[in-house]
Amino acid sequence: MTRSIEKARERVTQSGYQPFSDFPCVPSIGATETELAQLEGDLGSSLPSEYRTFLALCRYLKIDDGCEIGGFDHEGVYVAEIPCVSDQRRPGVPYLVFANDWRFADGDQLMFDLSDSNNPVVASLHEHEHGPLFEVYAPSFSLALWRPPTWHQNPEPVSTGQLARNGCSYNPISSTGMGRNGICPNTAASVRRRKSWLSTSASPGSWSSPNTAFSSNSMCCGRRTIWPHR
Repeated sequence: MTRSIEKARERVTQSGYQPFSDFPCVPSIGATETELAQLEGDLGSSLPSEYRTFLALCRYLKIDDGCEIGGFDHEGVYVAEIPCVSDQRRPGVPYLVFANDWRFADGDQLMFDLSDSNNPVVASLHEHEHGPLFEVYAPSFSLALWRPPTWHQNPEPVSTGQLARNGCSYNPISSTGMGRNGICPNTAASVRRRKSWLSTSASPGSWSSPNTAFSSNSMCCGRRTIWPHR
């Protein structure tokens, strides 16, 4: 996890974003145990263990506008997303909203699925033609954390051929808004636009999850369950 934080700090330095902020983009101090316990009390829920560990090391993280992981304030000012629990995104499914991911549309967010004991990270994509779309982003916080520092490296556009070579078949969203196999990006256009699913987010190691439909070969091109908004 410290490696990912350092990678984010390097990215902020390389991009020149820090001078545009009055506050540290990647703070060098974390939250206290008292603050963490208070946040859990306010949320009415325990924090996923890896996210809790991250916040104890780094109070929040902001790489660019819309590329941030929220948590705590900096001297009374919230620089990034304020975590909150919501069961209104998908009725009956509680989510802990903790980050912004605006690569595809302003307002898209990352959330923990609290109904799953593994707490996978889910992306909420609100500008979908059939209504909000929810896609599994990573099976754990540590793997999700590895991706933001690479968001702005501008790799070559992703093609369906690349998807196939990486073991991920491509099916457009059907007229009902559900992918026919429930996997991969939602439209051909979005496949071309997705900058970091394949070539920029190399995982620190391979992984698999028994409770989600992921590939064990690559965190950025694994099979992902897609849920349309109901």
